Amino acid sequence: CGEVEDYQFCPDCDCDLNDVTLGDIAVVSTQSCPLFGLNVPISNSCSGNFNESFFWEVFDADGDLVYSTTTTNNGTNYPFPTEGEFTIEVTYPLTDANGCALSFLRMLRYDFTGCACDCDLDDITLGDIAFVPSQTCPFIGVTVPIANGCNGSTDVFDWEVFNGSGNLVYSIQTNNNGFPYAFPIQSTYTFVLTYTVTDADGCAQTITRTGTFDFTGCGCWNVAPPVNLNCSFPVGPKGGSSKVLSWDPVVGAVFYEIEFTNNDPDCCATAGPITTSIQPWASTSYSFNNTRCFSWRVRAVCGDGSRSAWSAKGCTCGLLSSGSGGPKKRINTPVDAAQGTAASVPSVNITMAPNPVEDFMVLTLNDLSGDLGTTQAQVAIYSLTGQEVYRDAVNFETENTIDLSNLGSGVYLVRVTTNDQLVSTQKLMVK
Repeated sequence: CGEVEDYQFCPDCDCDLNDVTLGDIAVVSTQSCPLFGLNVPISNSCSGNFNESFFWEVFDADGDLVYSTTTTNNGTNYPFPTEGEFTIEVTYPLTDANGCALSFLRMLRYDFTGCACDCDLDDITLGDIAFVPSQTCPFIGVTVPIANGCNGSTDVFDWEVFNGSGNLVYSIQTNNNGFPYAFPIQSTYTFVLTYTVTDADGCAQTITRTGTFDFTGCGCWNVAPPVNLNCSFPVGPKGGSSKVLSWDPVVGAVFYEIEFTNNDPDCCATAGPITTSIQPWASTSYSFNNTRCFSWRVRAVCGDGSRSAWSAKGCTCGLLSSGSGGPKKRINTPVDAAQGTAASVPSVNITMAPNPVEDFMVLTLNDLSGDLGTTQAQVAIYSLTGQEVYRDAVNFETENTIDLSNLGSGVYLVRVTTNDQLVSTQKLMVK
């Protein structure tokens, strides 16, 4: 190869300087401060395979490199951090398929005075990531205090959440300084916030904040169970067997589970097999048809799959007609969660002694209000399997002695009814 001026010319090169025309660097006129489009006109008539790239460098007035990038085309955008005079250089090396290389260099000195950002970091105060005090596990409100003195700016908040292993588990972009996040599991999480504020000229400033928090204990078991259970008829007691169960919503619950216990002695005056089932349900109101007597309770299920404690027990509502025994009233009062027994009618006082018992038990009933309109009640004793083992009439205001010597040892349920209404269910231990 022979040397020609400032470059090497080889007879087998596909391209030479005569095939390439590179113009001067120019500022794209359609763009304004502080985001400049840089462009260098080019004409390349080289044939065959070749590789080309454009290497851009920007130097400040002191000669320090403040920006560099590589592109595969003849233009780029440069957001200048400060106003002043800058020198822009673009190097265009061209290599053909035979490895023959040509190189072009263009320079431009440009004064960007007046092109500073309307906003800078001194105009913005960004606090640390924190929780919204009004929200609780497992739904956490995450926020970051901010004061932005820029006029007409556009704010973008990019949130990322990483688990303890450093894996990204959640991301969201918002236009305000907070968002609610439902945690899928108990763990330690790291929040990364990238806050970008862009002024009216397109000048962007970015601030980053990071916070790590331990959410152990934020499962649904930290949530109170449902309250205010209610059983009602859609159109009153004449609405047939249709019933509506309802309860107050639980914050953080994604659905609920309803437990039904048919022939629960805590609520039902009639004997029968005691069966239990659980019904998942998405809302706080459940409509269904059921002619049997039952108890029910509810618990909340949260987004992480954990469950709250069960609510207090409620009883079915309405009347049940039973052949020879006449109608049996179903009460709709909650069951005492601590004792596991239905709340007694306030005007009746009931005592059983001794308990535990070996052979004879004394049952005493006192009408405290004197307005029951009867002097007798019915007492029935059931095994835990629902089998009736004793039934008889008893008198108020006296000691009623009941012979239990023929019963095997174990736990039994004693139910007292008056005026076809369940008065009390109590547990009895036979030795």
